[in-house]
Amino acid sequence: MSGKFDVAIIGGGVGGCAIARELSRYQLRVAVLERAADVARGTSGKNSDVVHTGINVPVGSVKGQFNVADAQIFEQYCEDLDVPFDRCGKVMVALTEAELPDLETLKAKGESIGVKELEIVDRATL
Repeated sequence: MSGKFDVAIIGGGVGGCAIARELSRYQLRVAVLERAADVARGTSGKNSDVVHTGINVPVGSVKGQFNVADAQIFEQYCEDLDVPFDRCGKVMVALTEAELPDLETLKAKGESIGVKELEIVDRATL
């Protein structure tokens, strides 16, 4: 491969590939530089397959803002790429009665940052 590029992206993980995909919509010559033999061989290939909502990071943090925004668009992104996706949810459990207020706090925090479909359920419902 030779020539000049408008943009060089270092790393072919999820982030690098997503950036390359977005830049492909423009008239740019884009190169993705990856040290491994294929993309997603590093951290991206070893993740836990969780779409983070931002509920466990500080309110107002950049990470939290990206988590919320990404979680909301992830399903459409997978559909565009014909990648199976099932939004199965996450269960956070209070092990004692004393921990129940912690769930209320997490729910309120999540709602304040835009996390959708939060509910507190009892043992029987779960």
